[in-house]
Amino acid sequence: MNRKFRYYFSKLLLPGVSLTLLLYFIFHLLSGDHGWFSWKSLEKQLEEDQKTLKILEGEQRQMENRVKLLRPEHMDVDLLEERVRAMLNNGQASEIIIIDEKIGK
Repeated sequence: MNRKFRYYFSKLLLPGVSLTLLLYFIFHLLSGDHGWFSWKSLEKQLEEDQKTLKILEGEQRQMENRVKLLRPEHMDVDLLEERVRAMLNNGQASEIIIIDEKIGK
């Protein structure tokens, strides 16, 4: 019995250790800090951040355009009057005033 055990143990030792190491590396390949699941998660986060960036860049362009229209070289009288009235809460008696929260910000 002892001799058979040693024989089978010696024949199965190398494949057993190899299989264990292979499973260890596959596990860390998939779920480690730099593994496949982390990589996919980072790709998804990158796509979401790129969408957010595009939205914010659009808002920035709109703001830059409004600021450009208030500069002395490209003065837009209507926009200037709108801003003055919004800041001073001023209007004429014949006007109907509709308050929009988006314009004041």
